[in-house]
Amino acid sequence: MFLQVSEFDYEVSDSGIVRSLPRVVMRSNGKPHTVVQKELRPRWRGRHLSVGLRRDKIEHCRYIHHLVLEAFVCPRPEGMYGLHLDDDPTNNDLSNLRWGTASENMHDRVRNGIHHQASKTHCVRGHLLADPNLCPWWKIRTCWTCNKAKQVARYHGRGDDEVYIQQLADERYAVIM
Repeated sequence: MFLQVSEFDYEVSDSGIVRSLPRVVMRSNGKPHTVVQKELRPRWRGRHLSVGLRRDKIEHCRYIHHLVLEAFVCPRPEGMYGLHLDDDPTNNDLSNLRWGTASENMHDRVRNGIHHQASKTHCVRGHLLADPNLCPWWKIRTCWTCNKAKQVARYHGRGDDEVYIQQLADERYAVIM
């Protein structure tokens, strides 16, 4: 099913296909030209697929998932983003899209297992990132033993000595685990 894209002579389907509407436009020489209906080819813009929609000889680049949501759900609410439920930017099917906040988008990424912090199992020094070796006061997964070892090394004036930090961290890790 296709619905017209607001403010443009294009229509979008609930599966993310965008096509132009047949219309007559005036060429620069003043003669009319009939534009036939055709499907637009999506292109990558950052992490998402987009299309260029022309109006008054100016191209407006729009994300396909935003066009689908605006046509079938509602105009974009202030401060909201178009979210892919499966985190696949090529899946622009209406059943896979919803409006949401940036925070909800991050929660989706964690739930789907693609958030880079949520998928970390070990720190850079090889310690397991699991309780009781997680810093409880940090919002990201951080190794508690390495954090403490760096603090002690800075206190003793050896904050740049990686060997010393590794030794301290390994000793603390052995104690708590």
